[in-house]
Amino acid sequence: MIPANDIQKMKDSYYKSEFSKRFYDFEKASPKIDIKDIIATSIRERDSNAFSMAMDLGFHFKFFEEESKANDTERNEICSMIGYTIEQYWHNEHENIVEVLQMMHSPAAVEPLRRAVFAKPPLLVETDDADGLSRKAIWGLGKLILPVRGGPVDAAARKAAFQELTKLANHPDTVVAARANEQLERFAASGLDLSA
Repeated sequence: MIPANDIQKMKDSYYKSEFSKRFYDFEKASPKIDIKDIIATSIRERDSNAFSMAMDLGFHFKFFEEESKANDTERNEICSMIGYTIEQYWHNEHENIVEVLQMMHSPAAVEPLRRAVFAKPPLLVETDDADGLSRKAIWGLGKLILPVRGGPVDAAARKAAFQELTKLANHPDTVVAARANEQLERFAASGLDLSA
């Protein structure tokens, strides 16, 4: 495991690609890289650069993909850890967080995805893309009830996401309601029921 102070030294010394390459070289030498610990440390320290790099590492080394196949406890832990940051604006990883949450197929992903529907991170507001985060979060809830390309399904996550989309379908914001209804219609068209 790499100590947090070494992460800081690497972060200060390398650009993103060099930082990722350094971890790749390190991983070849020793497979004890703990991406979950790196993410937790960057969140605890509210270090946006380290959090961004940790998320990149999570995607690069397929950590999130592997965690999505882990047991319920581990998936819930990842969802809670990164879901906690969805309404925090010390970082700019909101869209990546939404992507990870939908990958986890966990009931613990539903609440952070719901919060992402209404989150307004300053960077996304400045670039006029806050609506894109809302759209992605609603799509993420839809993927929990009916994964694209036959991915894994967690019955509890499906039910929780369905309930949340049903609430959002009646939301006073007509754009949010229309998007939620679109996801519910996609599920209805599948012919599946919540017990499937």
